[in-house]
Order: sequence, then C-alpha cells, then structure tokens
Amino acid sequence: MKWFGKDDDGCIRVAGLPVSDVWRGDTEALLDGFEPENPSLLVPRKYGLGWSLNVGAVAVKAGWIRPDDSLPDLADHVPVSLRKAISVAPLIGGMLTVGLSVLVAQKKNVAIKWSLFGMPTKFSRGSKAALPPVLLNAAVALLPRLTSQKAPLSQTAVDISARAEVLGVQTMSVATLLAASRSARQPAKRQLLAIAAPLFWPIVSGGIQIACVKTALSNIEAELQNTHEER
Repeated sequence: MKWFGKDDDGCIRVAGLPVSDVWRGDTEALLDGFEPENPSLLVPRKYGLGWSLNVGAVAVKAGWIRPDDSLPDLADHVPVSLRKAISVAPLIGGMLTVGLSVLVAQKKNVAIKWSLFGMPTKFSRGSKAALPPVLLNAAVALLPRLTSQKAPLSQTAVDISARAEVLGVQTMSVATLLAASRSARQPAKRQLLAIAAPLFWPIVSGGIQIACVKTALSNIEAELQNTHEER
C-alpha cells in the first residue's frame, strides 16, 4: 500500500488514507459515492480522508438498479421537473438549517454529545451546538465550486450529485439541531433523532440519486415506446 503520495490509481494518499480528488479540482469525484458500476462497497470519501459507503453498489446488491445504470449516462434523461426540484430544495433546506441554528444558539444549555442510545452525555452553550452544522453545510455546498479546475464529462450528473449531497447534510443537520433543541427542554430524555441523524446523510443523498436513475430509465422507456408507436 502507498502510504504517502499518488498510488497506482492516481489517488493521493496520506498515511495510507485516500484523499478526495475534489481538493484537486476534480468535481467528478462528487460521483464517487454513487457508482453502481463499481462493485466495491467502500470508495474514497467525497470530502477529506478515508472511505465512505458506495450507495450505488448497495443499490445494485439490493436489486433496485443495475450495474450499468450510471448516473452520468442517464443524467440528461432525468425529468426537468425533478432536476428543478433538486435545485430548489437546498435553498429551502439551507434556510431551515440556519433558522434552527439561530434558535439553538439562543439556548443556554443543550446537548453536544450523545451516547449510542441517544442519551445526552455532555452539555454546553447553544452557540457551540449551532455552529458546526452551519459550517459543515457551507463547506459541502461551496467546496466543489471553490476548488473546481476542470469541466466534468457530465455537468448535469455532477450537479445532481452535489445537490443530493447538500440535501443529505442538511437533513442530518436539521435532525441534530432538533435533538439539541429538545435536550434543552428535556435534558434527561433520550433523543432518537440524535441516533438517526448520521444515517440521514447517505440515505437522503443516495435516495435522491437512485430516484434520478429510476426516473431517467422510465423516461427513456417512454421515449422509446413513443418512437415505436410513431413508426
């Protein structure tokens, strides 16, 4: 294994951990978390060091999509209405995240750490709990734009993946902030949202991309059927 520098696949590694190519300006790395054509369940993280789950491979193993259902190949067939909804949704999610952050920041004592069973284990000022979700949302939304150095093969696919990622982070952030807010009122109560929050990121992001693939395939089927009928 290559511990530092580029490995045989051109991936930069630090202490053996892969570094996301997003940092090198390759926005196509945003597609790494959804690769049905790649049977590996673990792929380099889109942001930072290490690996994350390949939701595309999971979807293939579950029988929801096929290995050749690549998002870059199908992105242009995703219904325009769905693409517009995915474009607008992060704006609404961003406003909701900021609003909840302001609400939590005003509280004097909220949970900032949780047990595996959702019990609060550490409390602090609301501002300390409110700031991380805002910073994370800003980083995920802005980093690909700030570091981009070359045009991807499918800008539509990259846009869908990037917005799906933002929506996943926003959903996780909203759940975390709601759990923190509730802990201020009920400090001794278990908050199930605190347990579920980390799962929302891959579930929402992957679910959106699976939905795009499925609707694109339906669109193609309808187009072929219309063409056949016209003949």
